[in-house]
Amino acid sequence: MKRFLSLKMFLLAAFALLAGTMSAEDATDELTWTAKCGGSGTSSTLGVAWTVTSDGTESDFDKTYGIHYGTNKASVTYVNVVSTDFSSKSDGATVTKVVVNWSDASSTSRTVSVKVGDTEFTSTGTTTGSTSQKGIETTFTGSATGEITVAVTRTASKTKAIYIKSIEVTYSTGDASKTNATAQWSDAAGAAVTSLKVKQDELESATFPTFSHTSDGTVVTYSSSNESVATIDANGKVSVVGLGTTTIKGHVDETETYNSVSAEYELTIVGDNSFVEASIIIPGRTYALIASGKYALTTQSGSNSFGAYSTNVSVSGSTALVDDEAAKLTIDVVPGYTDRYVIKLSDGKYAYFTGSKNSLNFTSDSAMANTNYWTITLSEGSDKLTPAMNNTTGYQLQYNSGSPRFACYTGTQVTPTLYILESDNYVDVAIGSLGYASLYYGEANLQVPAGVTALTVDANNITNGANGKEIATTAYEASDDAAVSIAKGTAVILKGEEGTYQFPVLSETTGTVVPAVDCLVGTDTAATIQAGTGNYAYGLNYVTNDQGEKTPGFYWSKGSAGKWCVLGAHKACLILNDKAVSGVRSLTFGTGETTGVSQVTGHRSQVTNIYDLSGRKLSKMQRGVNIVNGRKVLF
Repeated sequence: MKRFLSLKMFLLAAFALLAGTMSAEDATDELTWTAKCGGSGTSSTLGVAWTVTSDGTESDFDKTYGIHYGTNKASVTYVNVVSTDFSSKSDGATVTKVVVNWSDASSTSRTVSVKVGDTEFTSTGTTTGSTSQKGIETTFTGSATGEITVAVTRTASKTKAIYIKSIEVTYSTGDASKTNATAQWSDAAGAAVTSLKVKQDELESATFPTFSHTSDGTVVTYSSSNESVATIDANGKVSVVGLGTTTIKGHVDETETYNSVSAEYELTIVGDNSFVEASIIIPGRTYALIASGKYALTTQSGSNSFGAYSTNVSVSGSTALVDDEAAKLTIDVVPGYTDRYVIKLSDGKYAYFTGSKNSLNFTSDSAMANTNYWTITLSEGSDKLTPAMNNTTGYQLQYNSGSPRFACYTGTQVTPTLYILESDNYVDVAIGSLGYASLYYGEANLQVPAGVTALTVDANNITNGANGKEIATTAYEASDDAAVSIAKGTAVILKGEEGTYQFPVLSETTGTVVPAVDCLVGTDTAATIQAGTGNYAYGLNYVTNDQGEKTPGFYWSKGSAGKWCVLGAHKACLILNDKAVSGVRSLTFGTGETTGVSQVTGHRSQVTNIYDLSGRKLSKMQRGVNIVNGRKVLF
């Protein structure tokens, strides 16, 4: 009997331990930099804010080793990266492991350490030494709550470079003896909501998300991180106060059975001041040049040779709110060029650079601005505006935080980010009387608007038709059931009625993505595309028969014998191997297009419920964001 009881107690204890292990959850959150950090960073999953401090100057971002502090001329002793408290983002979060990817560039002593709250974590891997280290991943373990401090410190002398690429944090949530509950904010269709943007003029019809949870707790505590934007009462009702961004949170305390649980979403209220990061330059549109997420170039600073700034801006992720008309700029092209730009300020003056060190000049003379143009290179988090004058000496338009101003510097200051007015973030594409056009954007994802069909061609399906050789096409047309987008770097043929269409620029593709095909080749700038050995090049054109009828298709450029094709900016041509076409001069579009967008069928994706963001049920999809069967779909 005693043996039986011992065995029974052992099994019960083991079961309890197993159940406890299943209830406690380990999760990871990672901070990885992809561009210069500007002294901060935000983790990918929880959105934890990190602050970067150093006695050195931040240098250009290194794609291999990450953020980079120190130079040959200005060495560095330390780089510290400090997080906010993880438990404020995830209830009951206890940090158990931190993995740091770091590098340095000098053969002198250094230490790498991690502290969580007041607890020093122990390490496995390289943390000390006196030789240069590159791409080292060091793991630190422990158990603590609070702020995380990652420190890379030289102990003997300064070094020309300290790098940090990523920090991965593993944390456990909740009491292992209790069950973990779940919680979420949901829209009217039941879809989970993590962020919501509402226009100020649509507030009366707006429906805000509701909070739900699986805990047996009956009291929900609501909060808003920025009550100048919105408040939330004890019943979960949101009241909008002003423009900006706030985090709305619902929280349920732990009970005897369940761990505490919470969920939050980011609410942004926008007026006519909503901007998004520019992925391409669209001439003639409204922009804002913002540094460190809070300083925007405005006008000339009095009579001085540098630019003034406004702080009436706020940045959240890839979006910005600009509440100062003086911070709204216009960027246009120099006549006759596609890659030379002028920057026109709100007061009508142009910003330019004469070559005088650490300055920025201003003029009302458009001819002078055209002569002293800018080249602009957009790179995530590090946009480069290079003046034409003395550009070989490395001057860039930057923000100087030490002597607050915008000017051109050769040294490393704060590189600004270019934002475009959200309502301006589209490209105009013309389809002529032919009913066809080619399209290519190397750096922009585009949404296909209503009334336009995107076509791809099949180089392996060329047949003999009534008008000679025909090439098969596949059609991608947006409908009430599906959005269609074109990924950057994809060349397509467009079909539609004559007119000019607006193609919204997307941060990410959505819906059905038109596939890239190797035989369609595009260019962002006007260029002559060479066919290459054994190939022929065909441009989009038409021929007229004896009855005056025009037949669209692909044709050799005049005088080219198929060896090259002349294209305008953002256009594409067809390149085919001679074995496929046997030297024919033209190919028309085959009859009977294959559709590349399937109708939405099947019980999992059948369209039965469509709502707008305000929760109103729709009979069909409308332009913008729709909720289809609980999923957000951009149409």
